[in-house]
Amino acid sequence: GYNMLINLLRLEGADPDYMIQRSFHQFQKDKSALEIQGKKQDLEAEVANLEDLRVAVNDDSSYAFNVDEAIADYYYIDKQLSKKIDERREIVIRPEHIAPFLNPGRLVCMKDGDTDWGWGILISAARKKLTENNSVLDDSEPQWVLDVFLPCDPEDKDRPPADAKAEGRIFPMALTLVQKISKIRSNMPTGDLDSDDSRRALLKTLHQIKNHKSFKQGIPELDPVGEMNIKSEEMNSVVATIADLQKKLSTNSFHGHDKMQLYYDCFSKKVNLHRQVQDLEKQINQSRFMVMSDDLRAMRRVLRRLEFIDKDGVVQLKGRMACEITSADEILMTEIVFQNVFADIDANNIIALCSCLVFDEKSEDPITNNLDLMKAFETCKGIARNVAEIMVENKIPIDVEEYVQKLKPQLMDVVLHWLEGKRFHEIMNQCNLYEGSVVRVIRRLEELIRELATAAKTIGNEELASKLNEGRSRLKRGIIFAASLYL
Repeated sequence: GYNMLINLLRLEGADPDYMIQRSFHQFQKDKSALEIQGKKQDLEAEVANLEDLRVAVNDDSSYAFNVDEAIADYYYIDKQLSKKIDERREIVIRPEHIAPFLNPGRLVCMKDGDTDWGWGILISAARKKLTENNSVLDDSEPQWVLDVFLPCDPEDKDRPPADAKAEGRIFPMALTLVQKISKIRSNMPTGDLDSDDSRRALLKTLHQIKNHKSFKQGIPELDPVGEMNIKSEEMNSVVATIADLQKKLSTNSFHGHDKMQLYYDCFSKKVNLHRQVQDLEKQINQSRFMVMSDDLRAMRRVLRRLEFIDKDGVVQLKGRMACEITSADEILMTEIVFQNVFADIDANNIIALCSCLVFDEKSEDPITNNLDLMKAFETCKGIARNVAEIMVENKIPIDVEEYVQKLKPQLMDVVLHWLEGKRFHEIMNQCNLYEGSVVRVIRRLEELIRELATAAKTIGNEELASKLNEGRSRLKRGIIFAASLYL
């Protein structure tokens, strides 16, 4: 914090940068960098083994073309093609395009994250509000939800079948999970579609369609332009790009080659390893920088701007006061003192106002009606806003409104009545907080007032120090400061 930074700047020969470089946090970062370096070397060794792809796939054949160039070209064109096909899918599954084709019996291909369900039979499609814990969320927008019959594992019905043995189940799925939509529509069994007989019939129908002799090249999909009538410029552009990429793939020297898949998998692994090596290199480069170096520079700029230190880093009067405060925001507390907020108010009101800086719980209790206190509180909020804006200008990542809202005035009346001599049960009747919360805040407040009195003496403000000590003697009393409730 600023307190530690200013204290280090006060000491001759003490360097905050040096302290951070020798910190446990920096040690952990340096240690992790060594581990990352070891991982990087292992990955680089794997990349070296894949440098010659022909050796990696044990291929002694001779080729009339450059193998490395051909497979690299094939790989990157294939990746571009996959990306464009996904763009086409996103256009197709827009509700205005796909809704007319969401008929019962339509075959749809589904994929949920890494779980590829493959082809299933659409049972129904409707717009529904999202549900949470089986209850409808009134403020949610209706979403398209498809009920799809899909083969599943007999042992674990929440995943696709691992082998030929499968059962069937109807799953509710979001429209965005549709990967393909087929021309094919199957006949639907009569009666309850969720019954055992209907599920067996649907599973048999799906199996027959998948294995039909007419669909050896795969189940035919709806043509987005010719059959779904999507004729937007966006779709035409994507379709044209897909056709161009498919033509490039077909003219590649490796297209249709019996060892193409081996080379493709090997090259894909090599690319992934290269990417991992680059990511680790970035992590190593980041670890070479000192932790918190940017934060430290920003904090120094804030201190110079607020005149806690001068341009040479010498601690000024404000900085000497901030050094003494650890129980609250030392920057804000010092600014409040130096802007004479406490000058014209009595000791009780000063201490009540200081409670805003140590009370940090949510409370719906009403704010005080004391006009002097409210005026002083509004001044403190203005100072807090100014401090926060200066921090933001100097690249400290804070939210101005959140910083201002840290000042909570709900306990000012409680503290004021305690200072006036009221008993603990009487002040508890004025708020809805737990007793422990009130005790904690008042004990922290006493610690802050003690530090503030010492700080006031340090800067030569004997009048403020006298007020604070006088008020502190009234604050530190009763059951709140008892060493034990059993004594």
